[in-house]
Amino acid sequence: MSKRPGGVKKKWFFFLLGTTSIISVIFILAQTKKPRSNINTPPAPSVSTPQPSGQLSVGEYFLNKILDTDKPITGFSWISKKLTYSTGTGIYEAGNNESVLKTPIEFISWSKNGKAVFSSKSRWYFFDSDSKGPEEINRPAEKMVLSPSGSMIAITQGGSLEIFDPTKLLVKKQKNLQNQVDFLSWSEDESGLLVVHKTSSNKEIKILESSSLEEKSVFYYPWVYPIGLSPNADFFLAQSSNNLIIRNIKNKVDEKMEFTKNSNLGGIFISENELFLTETYADRLQRKITNFWIVDLSKGKTLLANSMPILGGINLNISYYPNPAKSIIPIAANKGGLWFLSLNPGVIPTYQNSDVFFYNAPQNSHKDKGF
Repeated sequence: MSKRPGGVKKKWFFFLLGTTSIISVIFILAQTKKPRSNINTPPAPSVSTPQPSGQLSVGEYFLNKILDTDKPITGFSWISKKLTYSTGTGIYEAGNNESVLKTPIEFISWSKNGKAVFSSKSRWYFFDSDSKGPEEINRPAEKMVLSPSGSMIAITQGGSLEIFDPTKLLVKKQKNLQNQVDFLSWSEDESGLLVVHKTSSNKEIKILESSSLEEKSVFYYPWVYPIGLSPNADFFLAQSSNNLIIRNIKNKVDEKMEFTKNSNLGGIFISENELFLTETYADRLQRKITNFWIVDLSKGKTLLANSMPILGGINLNISYYPNPAKSIIPIAANKGGLWFLSLNPGVIPTYQNSDVFFYNAPQNSHKDKGF
């Protein structure tokens, strides 16, 4: 009995259909194994065997995770080359995460040389890494901000401002400011204090001489978010809308530098004319992204990297400043952990034996500059 030609065609049809389906499945499986880009992002490194865990942005500046912590980091400081940091549960040494001081910490202000003033259980304490333990400061205070050298504390309570010596436990200067202080910070050379008051329609900006608490300059802005002072208190930095405002305090001239719309700016001077600046904004997927910039007051701005490798974003409530060699800036993640951002291009920073080290980035790490 002969077979109908239609049956042969059907068999060939089902055979080809089955073969095509198998090939499609294999293709899909192969595609899922491919990385999304050719950016080199291996697992986070251990301290003993550093490997890159960050990625470059438009420039060639690497982020690298150097430390995991159970709690978010609230601040840090350097004792020579050794990094010390704080969380809500105490003060620790980086590298081995050894506990230096275990106590609940509600707020902390660090100097640049391992000293800190902090509040714990509604009491204020001064911490010096060279001493045996923290010493209580018996002063009423709403805010305490430690100077960069750790030799003075600016204390506000109501409308009063005090300059307090934490080693001698005495008040050096006192001034009645009449209005409550909204923002307070030191210049790096400790010659100036930035004091900001809120009013009904403006923010009152005062630059005070720290030695006498006399007013060096007073001016007003309707909508401004203060950032800080230059190292010698010659410039005042603030954000207005999407602009960085740089005010020359002596001649009262403002310069503007534009950034992303609806972004939040923060920063700190790392030299007389250079500012490390963070620019945080929401992308199209509503993820909070932070760009890291170097702003040169005379040459403009340079984008170093962004926070895309850091899951959960970064802590914007602490000051970011470099190590003594000014070769890296530590970046604290919101969910815990610490990253180093290299200020030198083409090298990856790591931390071993209480010191910062670098190794060369692989040549093919960042052919794809996208994110």
